[in-house]
Amino acid sequence: MKGSEDDDVNQNYMENDAWNMDAAPKEWEADRMVKSKEFMEVLDQCRDRLSELQQAVFTLKYIDGESSEDICKELDITSSNYWVLAHRAKHQLRNCLEIKWMT
Repeated sequence: MKGSEDDDVNQNYMENDAWNMDAAPKEWEADRMVKSKEFMEVLDQCRDRLSELQQAVFTLKYIDGESSEDICKELDITSSNYWVLAHRAKHQLRNCLEIKWMT
């Protein structure tokens, strides 16, 4: 039986919430990537794979620069729900980008 998404995410961290070294992110050249049209196309493809609510949280926070408090009000979600959605969105985007962009 396939494990849940939470199991996959939790395996990437040690008890102190530090990265499990086997799952730590690869080195990225962020400045170069953001300026790349191809990278932005891949990012958009990866964002399309997120749930609607995850997309909204990610876009409002990391692209539009909204505060978490304003996002919670706008989307009518709790602070706890916001942090779970943001964490899962970042994790899924990282995995997708490492597959589609880094290889």
